[in-house]
Amino acid sequence: MSTLDPGIVGHIGAGRFDEEPEDFVLREAGCAASRLMEFMRLFVHPDFRGAGIAESLLDAAIAHAKRKSLIPFLAVNARRDRAHRFYERCGWRFAGEGPGDIIMPDGKQQMLRYYVLPASG
Repeated sequence: MSTLDPGIVGHIGAGRFDEEPEDFVLREAGCAASRLMEFMRLFVHPDFRGAGIAESLLDAAIAHAKRKSLIPFLAVNARRDRAHRFYERCGWRFAGEGPGDIIMPDGKQQMLRYYVLPASG
């Protein structure tokens, strides 16, 4: 969580996952599922974007994963090109694309792009 006056301006979730990650995530990570940590819901309030807050939150989550000797991965809506560019600029590798659990308003299943942080990241 990131706070500035007057309050919370961003957050990221990190933890274990309920379901086994996609096979392509395991291949890209080069490890067993037990060595992975999922990052989720990175968000920065629009008024505070571009100030380095997302990078700071991501760095804190990465440090947390490294302390536990885990490799981070994440999934992002396939339609969020800005988010894809952000993760790729931060050194994350695209692992593959697959369906999510959400049905979009147009009746189509949400597609997700999965990223893995290389061990040197």
